[in-house]
Amino acid sequence: AVELAKAGKSVVLVERRIYLGREVTSEYRPWFDAGNSSSDLPEILQACIDKNIEQPDGSRKRLLLDHVKKALEDLLFEHGVEILYTSNVVQLIAEGKKQSSESNEATVIY
Repeated sequence: AVELAKAGKSVVLVERRIYLGREVTSEYRPWFDAGNSSSDLPEILQACIDKNIEQPDGSRKRLLLDHVKKALEDLLFEHGVEILYTSNVVQLIAEGKKQSSESNEATVIY
């Protein structure tokens, strides 16, 4: 979503739940393996790391679950991404006969 927004697309993220980051927060996995260097991490992962907490080592990053939820939301809003919470996509209608990634517009029925 962030990459599409950076490319000038209008982006709406449809989330079934009332928060972002389910894969980390609801599974209660408050860490991830950053490899050898956390400076090479994608922007979205860097945003999830709370700079105010002590990290045990360079390869494993501890996460505060509430911080992850807020950081993901802030990052998306910063790039102009709209978020629809507690929603499901049931149909996508695109202009013309063919849906294309080059299209700037699509309508989501929810």
